[in-house]
Amino acid sequence: MPEASLAVEGEGLRAFNLLTGSARALAFGSGRGDTLTMLEAALGKAATEQGENIDCGARFARWDNGLSVWFSKDRFVGWSLGESGATLTTASGIGIGSTRSELESAYSASIAPSSLGTEFSAGGLAGLLDSAKPQARITNLWAGATCIAR
Repeated sequence: MPEASLAVEGEGLRAFNLLTGSARALAFGSGRGDTLTMLEAALGKAATEQGENIDCGARFARWDNGLSVWFSKDRFVGWSLGESGATLTTASGIGIGSTRSELESAYSASIAPSSLGTEFSAGGLAGLLDSAKPQARITNLWAGATCIAR
């Protein structure tokens, strides 16, 4: 049984100790070293890829569970989940594959067309739906400053 769980949220990330029930916030603005150390502990392994996106002027770290975290000036500034293999959710269970109806049951969401597709914002989170229909599924999810081409 894993001893830790990680949830995404609008203000950063949150690690839960499954043995004690305690939680620790990893807020935007945290140092890069502290962020990576906490994520490695919560996820049980180091990032599978680290690098820099020169176009965005940001560094990143990625895990094979679909999580990417973004850094600017050695500070944690954002996270994103993509379509491939993303398994993390919010504490209320919203993640990649959740429906628009599930999203709107958990959050007050604003949904509108954008240059990226059907985009939403809810509780500090943002993302994309595969359509505007009630059964539409979340395909991408992010918060904070990320590197998304518009």
